[in-house]
Amino acid sequence: MKFLNYSDKVRTMKAARDKGTILFEGRQVMFFPDILAELHKQQKRFDTVKKELQSLNISDLLYGIVHPAMLCVTFKRKRSSFSCPVKARKFVQGLRKTQQQHETDQSCDEAIDVVEQEVNVESVER
Repeated sequence: MKFLNYSDKVRTMKAARDKGTILFEGRQVMFFPDILAELHKQQKRFDTVKKELQSLNISDLLYGIVHPAMLCVTFKRKRSSFSCPVKARKFVQGLRKTQQQHETDQSCDEAIDVVEQEVNVESVER
């Protein structure tokens, strides 16, 4: 939504923060401040990777873009961050491959460790 009047935008953003959850016709509505076009382009580079992650259909898999333009993937309390879509895509491909190979014999934690070593990703334990 675009506001023609800056003060209307500021009041709306403040009211949304103060209210917390806002519902419209039973669906949650979220408000975000404007971002620069260049930053938006950087974030959009991860769109295909996010679709690949969604297609994995893994219940313990969380992912999202964090400011300014990094993809964070959390699985089984292990978080991996990517500033490069190519490395993120390799991670997802490796995750998909190891998920198929290790569904019966090996735990998912071990499979992710193998993928992270191949992609050289630094993980953070929560």
